[in-house]
Amino acid sequence: MPPSTLALERLIKSEPMTESEWLEQIELRQEAIKPYFDSFTLPELGQLVCLSSGGSKSHRINADNPYARGDGRFSLKTQGIFQIPLGAEKIITTSSSFGNDSSKHCNLTKLAWGMIRLGGWILVEIEVSRTINSEEEVFEKAMSVRLTESDPSTLMKETGEKPWEILIAISKIVEGWKERLERQRAQVESLDQLFRSVDFAISKREVKWESEV
Repeated sequence: MPPSTLALERLIKSEPMTESEWLEQIELRQEAIKPYFDSFTLPELGQLVCLSSGGSKSHRINADNPYARGDGRFSLKTQGIFQIPLGAEKIITTSSSFGNDSSKHCNLTKLAWGMIRLGGWILVEIEVSRTINSEEEVFEKAMSVRLTESDPSTLMKETGEKPWEILIAISKIVEGWKERLERQRAQVESLDQLFRSVDFAISKREVKWESEV
């Protein structure tokens, strides 16, 4: 039975789902999507937009050029599905400035999970320097990124992510693939129609070819 069909079958019951059943749903979804990883584009970890640039602006991790540490098999170029759960951060140190500069500073760790193209899972720990200026604007800079091999159960404990949020994140990737395919299909159909029209016009004319060489 296909993983997607089995996942749906498991959900057809009225009792609350147990932790092991949620983990099974995540595993089944991973099995269902993994065969498509070689056919579709996945973002790199460094492209994850999660750092404040003041006001409502944000920037990608790799814009700060942080150094990666931890498991050498992974880097900011590792491709996969990545997400930082809301509130998944740990404050390490704090300090305040006085006088003309009333800004506040702190160092913290932002936690993210990732399901990578190779099929495994990683815990992403982003060491961040945060400054809040007198106008309450937040500026963040990624200093380093620690990457560790993990599993869904550990990731949920470390980041506070809920199992259904992991499932939804995977669904959004597939939704993005679908939208991209629909745009490509429309473009190809338009090109096909153009060529057919030109070919039809040519077929109605007297065809004569003489080389100018």
